[in-house]
Amino acid sequence: MGEIAAKTLISYLTGLTSIHVTTIILRSELVVRESSVRVNE
Repeated sequence: MGEIAAKTLISYLTGLTSIHVTTIILRSELVVRESSVRVNE
């Protein structure tokens, strides 16, 4: 995600694109780690 945001910002700052017409849709995935799972005792 950070790489796409950085590229978009650089393009905007260098005048290659205007930010108001740029839409970025990112796929996301929730990763539940073992350390985050609550165990009922």
